[in-house]
Amino acid sequence: QYILEDLTEVPVRVELASEFRYRKLLLSEHALVIVISQSGETADSLMEHCRRVIGDEQVELRFLQANDPSATARSDGFGYRALTEALGEFFPEVTFVPAMTAGATDARRYECICDTCLRCSPFVAESEDIRRGVHGTDERISVRSYLQGIRVLIRLMEIANL
Repeated sequence: QYILEDLTEVPVRVELASEFRYRKLLLSEHALVIVISQSGETADSLMEHCRRVIGDEQVELRFLQANDPSATARSDGFGYRALTEALGEFFPEVTFVPAMTAGATDARRYECICDTCLRCSPFVAESEDIRRGVHGTDERISVRSYLQGIRVLIRLMEIANL
């Protein structure tokens, strides 16, 4: 909230996603709503909620950008076991647990051809990489991190018998 207000010099209000569907929206005529959806919500269901709450067909509502959330990845199948085995060989001090990914990933494009997509990057950013920024101009990781990530992916393919 505070970062957006500092950057835009516009008042910002934050609502919890779990409460958003059940609230009456008090918006100005030029409001911008940024929604990070939760599992089970779609862009269309959130838009329908906004339309229903506003209740005025003359008010224009549109998406500037919208992605439905990715499906929840299964953690009880072969893919997850193979992934944690491969990662565990290279990062033995780390405990791997399923988690949410903030932001859209390209993995959602593969959901139509497989029963689960595991979003994981074996490329570990070093302190210098993080200071430079993960995405953007001159984006890069160290050669050491790149080679380590490739080793993990090769081991994953061996475990999966590919």
